[in-house]
Amino acid sequence: MGKQDILAIDLGCSLIKAFSGSVDSNGKVVPTGIGVVPTDGFTKGVITNQDSVIKSLKQAVDCVASDTDSINSEIYLGISGMGLEAYKAVGSIALTAGKVVSDRDVDRVCRAAVLASVTEELEVLHVLPECFRVDDEVFSAAPLGKSGQRLLAEVQIVTVPKTMLNSFVQAVEASGIHIARIVANAVVAGAALTAGLPVKPCIVLDIGAGNTDIIMYNEYGKIHKMGSLPLGGDYITSDIMQGVGINYDHAEAIKRYFSKLDKKLHGSGVILDCNDQGTTDKNIAYDFLYNIIESRVEEIVGIIHAYLKPALTEVAAENTYITGGSSLLSSFSECVERIFEMPAGQAAAPQGLSPEYFSPINTACYGVLDYAAASQAPAEGTGNSISLWTKVRRFFRPAR
Repeated sequence: MGKQDILAIDLGCSLIKAFSGSVDSNGKVVPTGIGVVPTDGFTKGVITNQDSVIKSLKQAVDCVASDTDSINSEIYLGISGMGLEAYKAVGSIALTAGKVVSDRDVDRVCRAAVLASVTEELEVLHVLPECFRVDDEVFSAAPLGKSGQRLLAEVQIVTVPKTMLNSFVQAVEASGIHIARIVANAVVAGAALTAGLPVKPCIVLDIGAGNTDIIMYNEYGKIHKMGSLPLGGDYITSDIMQGVGINYDHAEAIKRYFSKLDKKLHGSGVILDCNDQGTTDKNIAYDFLYNIIESRVEEIVGIIHAYLKPALTEVAAENTYITGGSSLLSSFSECVERIFEMPAGQAAAPQGLSPEYFSPINTACYGVLDYAAASQAPAEGTGNSISLWTKVRRFFRPAR
């Protein structure tokens, strides 16, 4: 791979997805290949078997890259769960008399926010400014060139426990996979999905198999709240397994089959042939599946709403974007519209994805890829909020 090529991996609970991509002369990242393998040893955002996870990672890399240089190149790894948390924090520094706010001052005030609020047990993945103040004046973006006596930053800090992250990173590195950076899928997926959309307060829900990543943006397009909850489509699959008496793969196939059916079938007495290889007695009433799936979806969305309820009193979100593999089940968007009482369109994917990769299941991995491209671009003068904080992020990168 050339020096402008990037390898990005989305560590999901059901699938590990790897994207290779190249950065063109305009700084735009273009996916050039994809590798997808089932995840083993990673359940509901918790590593249950580290060796199995690393084996799956290596298989994904092998799928997307065919030569030794590609396999051994540094990767950007996106994670969900794993104890990820986001904290609101405030940093404050004195400004030098007669001087204006510089990039260095912005770095200093972000570091001050971290040092004032993050304990030694936590590793910082992201420092995401929400707003700045120079004396009594408020700014939604870095107030470069402004003068005053004091600079204050209100930020979201995304962390992961050091014990969980560092031991995992060391094991991955020992396997020959070199990590350039670890990022929170929620942060990069939200940025990729909302890029190019009108700036307005909104919510992004990335609903996967075992985790739901949540991002709420304020009216300035800044992150107001971020979280990762250990729930997703696997709960629905498990309910079908128990209700019908079948294995996981068969239940997953039935769930996907159901997602393609018209819900007008409900109440009509339709019986579905849900047999798979080795079964002959799985003729299931549509209404039976409907009740299983809809009740679990409502429970999941209810938990998400309860998690976001305090933030919804602070930010008047206007709509919700739903993405991730489980978003293909239309029940989620319908339930979100009803419980959140706001518009929620059908499953969404980033506009930057080319047609052959355009799918909600690729949102997180493309977000990692896009983040990597922005991180490699010059930070100054780009107008890209991700690039602007490259130096801050590198200062807080996880220890090897």
